[in-house]
Amino acid sequence: MASSTLWMLLALSLFAIASAKKFECDVLMTEARMPERKARCKTKDSLIELDGDPMDFNGKDGVLTGDRADIVGDLDKNGKMKVRGYKMKSRLAEFKKRKGGKRRRASGQRTAITFILRFYDVNGTFMGNMATTTQRNSGAQRAHDYLYGVGFSGVNHATAWDSCSDNQLTLASDADNQANDFSGDQTDIFYVDVPTKCDTSIQYCSGTHDLESSCGSSEYYGMANFAYNYLNANPPYSGFSLSTWQHKVFIFPTGSGLSCNFVGLGN
Repeated sequence: MASSTLWMLLALSLFAIASAKKFECDVLMTEARMPERKARCKTKDSLIELDGDPMDFNGKDGVLTGDRADIVGDLDKNGKMKVRGYKMKSRLAEFKKRKGGKRRRASGQRTAITFILRFYDVNGTFMGNMATTTQRNSGAQRAHDYLYGVGFSGVNHATAWDSCSDNQLTLASDADNQANDFSGDQTDIFYVDVPTKCDTSIQYCSGTHDLESSCGSSEYYGMANFAYNYLNANPPYSGFSLSTWQHKVFIFPTGSGLSCNFVGLGN
């Protein structure tokens, strides 16, 4: 009896091994609920969620987003894979290498400037859901909170950067060490009012845009260039320079009379 049970267990074990599936895929990882990360396997035909943690999350040179690997495991009825193991195949091209063959990861401190924009028409009337000073200030507070404060479900953008990079990459809220337009603290948030219609005859306009009738590249670059030109011509303090910041974020209104139905752009 004991012998037959042993053979049955062995057969089941061999069957499980034989039923395991192997996929060549590009690894994708996202922050789920810090410090938990969600790993997925992107194949040519599908996107498979991985159940299990074959990846090295401890800051060493393990499998991360962008790696190509053979992932071996069992698929459940919902299409989620219980991972048994993996074999690295290659790094994708965007992951360059340092001398010695180690992966170059983003590290250090990054800086971002946030523009809170209001739009006004040819009559000087502000449009959309940030038309009043109170609404504009409320929008700035929300931007601050999502970037550096209470965030979404307790997680802000800066904290996510730090966690996702294994504490290698931070996002500074105050790169210029100055009190700017945001009244809550010295976060690098600036207020600029932008005309909905622009052409080169209007001061600070680098080209033509019409935020009332269009929402395309002319408008994206138009509002950004207007904000750059305005701050360069009207520096809020001595020594102000846009080169202080590596990233630019634009928050702007939506509402009746405005073509863009989303609230932000960034690089």
